[in-house]
Amino acid sequence: MAAKSTTETSPANAQEIARIRDILLGPHIREYDQRFQQTARDLERLRLDIEKLTDQLHEQADSQSRNLDQQVQRLTNNLSDQDQRSAARLAEESSRVDSRLAELGSKLDAQGASQSDHLKQEAERLDRSIASLDSSTTKKLQSLQKEMRQADDDLRKELRDLVDRLTDEKTDRRSLGQMLIEIGNQLSTGGTAIGLDDLLAGLGNSSK
Repeated sequence: MAAKSTTETSPANAQEIARIRDILLGPHIREYDQRFQQTARDLERLRLDIEKLTDQLHEQADSQSRNLDQQVQRLTNNLSDQDQRSAARLAEESSRVDSRLAELGSKLDAQGASQSDHLKQEAERLDRSIASLDSSTTKKLQSLQKEMRQADDDLRKELRDLVDRLTDEKTDRRSLGQMLIEIGNQLSTGGTAIGLDDLLAGLGNSSK
């Protein structure tokens, strides 16, 4: 009987204890519950904010990565274009320089050939002039030698004729010697030669 009454009275006691506890601790427990719920809501809001922020950071990182990739690709394309343009300009400039050098080389070769031909022509002309001068000089020398031989022959002939005439006229030795001395003086001084007629006239006067 005692045990049965204890069992029957336990729920009543528990209710009583709960009511007493509620009376004593109810406000605190409700405040704690409110604080706990508020804290849970704050934590949940923070978690959501963190997730949102994380998503935003991931999106920003992805966006920046894409932008960076695009910028890198654009810079690479620009550099490639610049390299191609520079290579094209360099090739064009090199071709222009090669063409100019080839043109200058051709002009120099042509000028060298022209100058060589001109020098060859001048050398040939000088050779012809020298040959012509030598020929002319030789002819003049031969002509002068011929004239000198002719003059010498004429002089010898005149002297022989003079001697013959003097012999025929029996000119004395003194007059003949003076005549020969006079002729020698005229020849050595280069003066005007005395004519044979004058000499003969002088000798005739001497002989008389």
